[in-house]
Amino acid sequence: MNQTPLFYSAKEGQVEASEILIEHGCDINHKDIHGQTCLFYAARYGKLAICKLLSKYGCNMLHQDKNRVKASHFARIEGHQDIVEFLNTFKFEKKMKEEKSARDSSMNEKKKKKESSRNEYCLAYCNENGQVIELSHEQLL
Repeated sequence: MNQTPLFYSAKEGQVEASEILIEHGCDINHKDIHGQTCLFYAARYGKLAICKLLSKYGCNMLHQDKNRVKASHFARIEGHQDIVEFLNTFKFEKKMKEEKSARDSSMNEKKKKKESSRNEYCLAYCNENGQVIELSHEQLL
């Protein structure tokens, strides 16, 4: 099955054991043969405290297994609405971050265009023969 001890402690809801395993280097994002992490087992078996612990240590709460299914799906099937709601907060946070990033990117692009239009100029001088000598912005700096 390619599972670590953390999968078993998560499934059983052993918070202290899970935390010790994590603190001693157990990979919280390790995937079994189905592409599932220990979060899937905690969610499926209704272990909200484990889900919160995994979140605290940086587990990918939105990971999808080989069938493109998230842990919240298994929690929903098993009737663990508290876990579904907890996991959905990460989906909401991700969406908010993506929207903020898109807004920031758009604002930065507008700012760059505005700045570049303010900074773009050139100077033209004529020599004694009446020929124009053009100096660009970079040549002046």
